[in-house]
Order: sequence, then structure tokens, then C-alpha cells
Amino acid sequence: MIRHIVMWKVKEKALGRSKEENIEEIKVMLENLKNEIPELKEIEVGIDIPSLTGSHDIVLYTVFEDEKGLDIYQKHPKHVEVAQFIRQVVTDRACVDYNI
Repeated sequence: MIRHIVMWKVKEKALGRSKEENIEEIKVMLENLKNEIPELKEIEVGIDIPSLTGSHDIVLYTVFEDEKGLDIYQKHPKHVEVAQFIRQVVTDRACVDYNI
């Protein structure tokens, strides 16, 4: 099993929307991938509690059967669409992939 975890810091304003609006849009778009990509075994999207400094704004936690499943997910047209939106509204990204 592969865990794929990504965290983002979101711009204060982007695409005519506030940070909070873009965070909510990212959450909805990512969660909708569960219905589109069979290789995606588990997904959880969390929004940061903004009381701590230095943290990211939103996190994605996903599980895949293997590296092939993760690769299919990353190349899937729906994922590419979501990633294109995210790139427009974030300032920073951190990612970790690991085997369990």
C-alpha cells in the first residue's frame, strides 16, 4: 500500500476568490476524485485550524494499492484538472509518498 500526502499553503486572493473560498473549492474538487478514479482506495482532505503558525492550509491524505495505482491517479484527466486549479491558487506545496 502507498500513502500519498500533500499539503498546500493557499494565496490570500486568487482567481477573484478569497483564501477560504479557494480552500473549500480545493476540498470539494479533491473529494470528488474518489468517484472518478477507481485506483484511489482512501481519501481524506483536512483544512487547517488556523491557530498555529508555520502550518499549511489544507492537506490531502490518500491511499493506493501500489505505485502503479498512484501513477494512474496522477495522470488521470480529472486529477490533472484539479491539479491545474490548485497550482493557480497556492504559494507552497509539500508532498510525501511512502509504503506501508
